[in-house]
Amino acid sequence: MRGAGPSFAITTAIHVKIFNAPPAATIFGFTWDLNAADALGALTRYQTFSQTSLPKELALQVTLQKGSSSGRLSFSFGGGYYGPAANVDGLLAPFISQMPTAGRSGGKTPGNFLTALNALSGGVSLNTASAPDSHDTFYVKSLLTPAASPLSTAALTNFIFYLAFDGFASQAVSIKKVLPLFT
Repeated sequence: MRGAGPSFAITTAIHVKIFNAPPAATIFGFTWDLNAADALGALTRYQTFSQTSLPKELALQVTLQKGSSSGRLSFSFGGGYYGPAANVDGLLAPFISQMPTAGRSGGKTPGNFLTALNALSGGVSLNTASAPDSHDTFYVKSLLTPAASPLSTAALTNFIFYLAFDGFASQAVSIKKVLPLFT
């Protein structure tokens, strides 16, 4: 267990609070192959969208990866909504309506909490007793942008153009921007 520092401690009890699974869940994901300027516009629109009054039942993620060629980025927008499926389109419309319709791939998978977990697991059965996933070393760094000072146009521009051109030649797999973008 973490948190004891250099001292010694014995755990005598662990209290866990559980919550009921939501009655409905919809997993969604959309991907575009965008040139650097369009990816900059998309990330700027996402930053603005994430500052609106989104419900706590909506979880969002943006993933930026190498595009089809230097100067292009794969821009993926996805997540889950843990409420009635009928609400999903209305919640996502302010962002999706500003994105290009040409070249968009992906869609939505409505269902219940278990079907959502299965979709998020990549189709790995949740009922199979199997060996744990293999372990691999990786590096993760979490950065939050304060709501009072979102990323500037200059910062977003430098970030996107670095990823699109210098990042194309790197071995990096992906960079994710997860909602909440702001604290």
